[in-house]
Amino acid sequence: MPTATRRPVRATLTFVCIPLALCAGVAPTLCAQVAALGEVQIPRLATLARDDDRLAALARDDSRLTRLARDDTPDTSQCDLIDADRPGIADGSHVIGAGQLQLETGYLRERHPEENVRRRLTFVPTLLRIGLTSRVEARLEGNTFSREHLSATGGSATNTGLSPLFLGAKIVLYDPKQVGPLQVATIVRVAPPSGTDEFRTDRVTGDVRLVADWQFAPTLSLNPNVGWAQYEGDSGARYGTAIGYLTLSWQPTSRWNPFVDVAYQSREDAGGTWAAIADAGVSWLVGCDLALDLSAGQNLHGFTAPKPFVAAGISVRADLFHRATHPLDRLHGDRPTQSARL
Repeated sequence: MPTATRRPVRATLTFVCIPLALCAGVAPTLCAQVAALGEVQIPRLATLARDDDRLAALARDDSRLTRLARDDTPDTSQCDLIDADRPGIADGSHVIGAGQLQLETGYLRERHPEENVRRRLTFVPTLLRIGLTSRVEARLEGNTFSREHLSATGGSATNTGLSPLFLGAKIVLYDPKQVGPLQVATIVRVAPPSGTDEFRTDRVTGDVRLVADWQFAPTLSLNPNVGWAQYEGDSGARYGTAIGYLTLSWQPTSRWNPFVDVAYQSREDAGGTWAAIADAGVSWLVGCDLALDLSAGQNLHGFTAPKPFVAAGISVRADLFHRATHPLDRLHGDRPTQSARL
């Protein structure tokens, strides 16, 4: 019995001591490996921390660049957007600010097919607007450089020169503190005998119009013009005619402005018939003081109107000595200051 009892005890001690001995032998090696692993991981963690610092610095730099880019981009929602009279046939009722200068110019190409003759006209229509007060602006307007090309079976001919220059003014007659849906103004133009070669006029001509802007919906507006004109015909005789223009504008965004308009003239020449034109186009506000436009139109009735015409243009505004108010404003009452421009 004792012998049988000692065998299990020895077997048990053997199974306990062998693992302990193995652990004692392997422990120094494991401790050395763990220490070495720690020595490797600590520098690696330091490297990762430095990388995180660099990434944070890059993020801060990127944020600064984003803010700078945002600051350099014109914010058209916070400025007084340019309001050009081109490219529509009808002129608007708004004037530019006192001390401002606005140039509106472009390229106009017309075709006038006649019996046995093809006639092509090219113009550089230009309007220079000078803000005098918050209600009055001076205007210099004309087709400036002009070119006429005639072609027929027997040959062709080309004439170039300068068109007559109109001197005028736009005066605001009714403006309900610049916030109402309707504004009314008048435009008066006079052209002394001017121009060169085939484009010269020998008589004083001019016109007077009553113009308005009516914002009848959040994105839609009507721009009517009605008036009377004295022009010089092809024969050199001066004739009077009633004139009427109407533009329908749609503004889906603050930058895009598609439009359609029609023009009517009761007489197109001395003893001539009435004339009508329709056209359509779009204006794109590039920035607070810059706009581009494109349009095309067609004669509806008459003989002297183009069949068809295309035009492209640009409008630029600059501040010479811009002021929200002007000393001459006392002649027609005070107006609220305009919104700040960037």
